[in-house]
Amino acid sequence: MARTTAAAWLVAVIASTLVRADLGPGYDIELSRMIPMRDGVELEAWITRPSDLKDKVPAILTLTQYDIDGSRRGEPTYFARRGYAFVQVYVRGRGRSGGVKADSLGLTVGRDGYDAVEWIAKQPWSNGQVAMFGGSFVGMTQWHTAAQHPPHLAAITPYAPIYPGWDVPNTNGIPQAWTAVILGYTSGRALNPAFISNQDYWAGKMLQQYARQRPFSELYAAVGIAADDWWMNDEHGQRLPMMTVWLNHVGDEAFNLAAEPKARDYAGMNFPALTATGFFDDDQPGALRYYRNHVAHAPDAAVARHYLVIGPWDHGGTQAPVQDIDGLHIPESAVLDMKKLHADWYDWALGRGPLPAFFHDRVAYFMMGADEWRYAATLPQASSGSELVLYLIFPAGDPAGDIQLRPPEATDTGRRAAGAAGKRSARAAGTGGREIRCERRPHQSVSGVPEARPGVPLRAVRARHRSCRAHALDPRLCGRRPGLRSVGPAGAGQGRRLCRAARPGHPSRALSRRTVQAAAAQAR
Repeated sequence: MARTTAAAWLVAVIASTLVRADLGPGYDIELSRMIPMRDGVELEAWITRPSDLKDKVPAILTLTQYDIDGSRRGEPTYFARRGYAFVQVYVRGRGRSGGVKADSLGLTVGRDGYDAVEWIAKQPWSNGQVAMFGGSFVGMTQWHTAAQHPPHLAAITPYAPIYPGWDVPNTNGIPQAWTAVILGYTSGRALNPAFISNQDYWAGKMLQQYARQRPFSELYAAVGIAADDWWMNDEHGQRLPMMTVWLNHVGDEAFNLAAEPKARDYAGMNFPALTATGFFDDDQPGALRYYRNHVAHAPDAAVARHYLVIGPWDHGGTQAPVQDIDGLHIPESAVLDMKKLHADWYDWALGRGPLPAFFHDRVAYFMMGADEWRYAATLPQASSGSELVLYLIFPAGDPAGDIQLRPPEATDTGRRAAGAAGKRSARAAGTGGREIRCERRPHQSVSGVPEARPGVPLRAVRARHRSCRAHALDPRLCGRRPGLRSVGPAGAGQGRRLCRAARPGHPSRALSRRTVQAAAAQAR
């Protein structure tokens, strides 16, 4: 009996020991570590890495203005469990980071990225390999960091990256109302999720400004953005709200693209890259401009390791695909697990595993209608080379409008617009010979949709956001800006409809449908 009791006790002790060894989340978090930059400014970082490390590990860096605790999508813990240290760093002016926010849209953010990469590479838990991760603003910080050529940068994965001066904050020369919402979302030092989710407030403010026919330049203040929060110095050294400075330089290519990576910057990028965007991604123009410039100027070995994924996604869907985009059903095969895809790709890029089976070739794009992934060696090879012309119509009794493949009948009393890829202008004609026209600036381009051709289902090109590039403009409301020519109808009702169509990124579902303009797309 005693012998049995002792054996049972021993088993219990051993089992208890094993359980204790397995306790814990499996990762450690180092909160609010300050990383020094070359000019003495310090940036705040949260570092998540696997527990009980026996070997040094590669790191993944995000340089962000959003969150550094992983609260939005849970990437830190996911990648830590995949064997990576995940380092989230606040850009200047956010959290405990020093400096001012405006520096995070120019050359300074790239230099800070360089310093962060090299700091990480020197940490005792780092094996010296540093990759970067993130979308939208965080995709932009990757390209700007890469342009600085940090020696230990081993890979980048920019998805849906913004391109300051190209697709934000002025798309095709038209200022974006959405910019004011993002500035509110990132107002102060912490993220403001309650603000961005309060659409009744900021959409209501936009509609109020519209109804009162107030200048666009007043929108940031109407929404509540503090002039001394998001600010920049203009060319005269005067401190002005950031939106004001950008509005003063619409169409000014030298100002808008001063900080973009140049050919010589791409020429020094000798590491793999993974770019992702969507048919309906607001920042598809920027994502493809980075991509095309890299392919044109980077070393052949780097180009051969640059993969591009284009799905039937909007901006948020490119970062976390879902099966429904504003009522548009997305086939299940297009809903990728982006965290797993990135982790598997990092394993390949850093020599830890094979290339993911998803990548049959360097360009992957989803073909709506056929509902399948297709592949090509280059982006031009993914295009049919054909031109798709769509027509915007306003049938009687339908203020939202629609698009169709055939021209409206001559007797159609609705307004119509037609556009084609490569054309320099788009016109929207109304009854009585009244016309309104917006012309693209020479340095802007039309976004591409792979294999776009007549017969492709309209859902493949119908966009909720800003993927179509022809806009109408009401000069009374949107203002005359350099690089735009507009002739607006005199009638208030006509002007209202056209101006609503001209406001990229308008938050209201009803108004966002009006952003569907005549457009055609071809992959370049």
